[in-house]
Amino acid sequence: MSLYAWAPAVKNYLDNSRWSMNGRPESACGCLIALLFWFCERTRFIEPIKGRDELKPKFLKWNLLELYARMKVADIHEIKESDQQQSLGELKTPSIEKSVLAITCTEEGGSKEKYVDDFEPGKMFQLLPTQFYIDDGQPGPSSIEVRSKDMESRVQELADLLEIEQAHNKGLRSENERLQTEINMLRPSNKVVENENQISMNLRSRSKCKKPLILADFITERTKKGKAKAEIVKKDDDDFVVQSPSKKKKTPTVYQNIGVRRLRVGKCMTIPDAERLKVYLAKRENKSALWHGVNSGVFVKDVLAILNEEAVGVQAMNAYLEILSHKHPEQGDPESLFMSTFDWDDIKGRNTTAGVEAYCEPLFNNVCNMDFVFLPIIHKKQQQFTLLVLNKELQRWEHYNTQRPKQTTLVDPCFEDASRLHGEISKRLAFLKDKGKSIIKSKMIWKHVKREGQVCLFTFTVSNEDRDLLTWLGKNNVDEFPIISSKECPKQDPSSVDSGIAVTYIIKRLSEGLELESTFKKGALTQQRAHVLGRFLNDKNDG
Repeated sequence: MSLYAWAPAVKNYLDNSRWSMNGRPESACGCLIALLFWFCERTRFIEPIKGRDELKPKFLKWNLLELYARMKVADIHEIKESDQQQSLGELKTPSIEKSVLAITCTEEGGSKEKYVDDFEPGKMFQLLPTQFYIDDGQPGPSSIEVRSKDMESRVQELADLLEIEQAHNKGLRSENERLQTEINMLRPSNKVVENENQISMNLRSRSKCKKPLILADFITERTKKGKAKAEIVKKDDDDFVVQSPSKKKKTPTVYQNIGVRRLRVGKCMTIPDAERLKVYLAKRENKSALWHGVNSGVFVKDVLAILNEEAVGVQAMNAYLEILSHKHPEQGDPESLFMSTFDWDDIKGRNTTAGVEAYCEPLFNNVCNMDFVFLPIIHKKQQQFTLLVLNKELQRWEHYNTQRPKQTTLVDPCFEDASRLHGEISKRLAFLKDKGKSIIKSKMIWKHVKREGQVCLFTFTVSNEDRDLLTWLGKNNVDEFPIISSKECPKQDPSSVDSGIAVTYIIKRLSEGLELESTFKKGALTQQRAHVLGRFLNDKNDG
C-alpha cells in the first residue's frame, strides 16, 4: 500500500471524469471527501478526536473543520508523510488492471491488504484510509513531547486568530460610531424651550406670535364659528363704512422669479436664448410645449430639469434625438440614424422578439445606408441611461456606460441589458439574411409593427427598401458583429445625475466624427445642457 503512487492515480481518475462529459468538461466527479481523510491518516497533520482513536470506520476520528483551520495558517512545507519517504524510482505507476487492492480492518485494530479479482465499482469509495504504521525500531520523540509541541503551536495559532478578530472588531466599532454620528447630524432637531412659569419640567414648542384681533382703524365682528361677518372701516372724514369680507385668492405657481442667467447652465447660454427661456417660464403654462415634434415634446418640467442640473427624462432625450434626425450631416460627417429610447419594461410580459422587432423597424429600413446607429437605453432599476452604437466601420456594436463598475470582475447589469437587445437584433438580421431570396421571390414579408401602442403582425408587399436590405444582408455579415463594452467611454461621478446628458454628449461627438476624451472636461456637461436647451429654442423643424 505504501509503494502505490496515489498522486498520479487520483489525478488520472479525476482527469478521466472531466473528459468523459462529451468533450465539455465542467467538473470532476469522484469521492473527493475521501482524499481529506486519507490525507489526515497519512500525514497526521492534525490530531485525532480525543476518545475516537479506536472507532471504526476510521474516518470518524478526524475533524475536517480543524483540518481546514490548520491549513489556513500552516506552511505547506510543514506537511510531512508519517511513513518513511519513498524514492521516486520505488513508486509504481498506476495502471488499469482488473485486480485491485482492498484494505479491511481487523478486530485487533490493524488492517489487512489483499488483491481482489472481482472488483465492484460501487464499493470503491468504501475503502478505509491506509493504516498509520510506526517503526518501533526507529528512534523518535515520545508521544508526550509531540503532543506538547503540537498543543503549543495550536495555542499560538488561536492567539494569532484572536488578535486578528479583535483588530477587526475594533475597526467595526469605530465605523459604527462614525455612522451613528452622521445619522444624528442628519436628523432634524426640534427646538424646544422650557416654560419658566410652569412648575412642571415639561418642554413645549415655541409658540407662534398671534396677530391682534383689533388693528388701528379696523374692527372685526366675528360669529360663533370665528368667521368674519363684516368689516367696519374708518375713513379720513370720520365716517364708517361696512364692507363684506373679501375672499382669499389662491396664489398660482409662478416661474417668473427664475433668473436664468444666474444659474450655471444659463451662464453658458447666449443672452437672446436665456431671455426667450425666461419669457417662456414666466407664462406659467405647464401644458405649453417649448418644442414639440412628431413623437415627442419638451415641457416646463423638462426645461427645469435641464436648467437646474437634474436628471432628464425620456421625453427630453427623444426630443433631442428627433431634432438630430432632421439635421443633414455636414461634409465629411458620418451618416447616422438616431433611434428613440429603448426600455425593456415596455415589452415586459409580451413577446420579446416581437417587441424588439417593432422597435427596430426604422433600423431595418435604414441600416444599409448608415455609418452609425445610436440606440439609447433607459435602465429604470439603475436609474440611468446608456448608449448602444452600431459602428459599421469597425464592424462591431459598442456599449457606452458612463457609470460602469471600476472593477472588471463585477457584473455590469446595464451591459447585460444591452447584450440582450443586441442578441434579438442579430437574430432578426440573421433570419432575414437566411430567408432573403425566398422573401424576394414570394414578394411578401411578415413584420411586427407597433400601432396605437400595440404590437401586431402584418403581411406587407416587399418594398424597394426591403429588397435593398435583403440584398445588402446577403453580401455582408452585420448579423455576426460582436458587442463590446467601450473602454474609451468617459466616466462620470457616481453620485451625478447627468447620465442622460452624458449620452447626448457622446452622441453629439460621434455623429460629428469626433473622438471621445478619456474623461469629461470640467464644465463639459453643463455646456451640453445649455446646448440642448439651445437646440429646443432654435430648431426650425418645431412642429
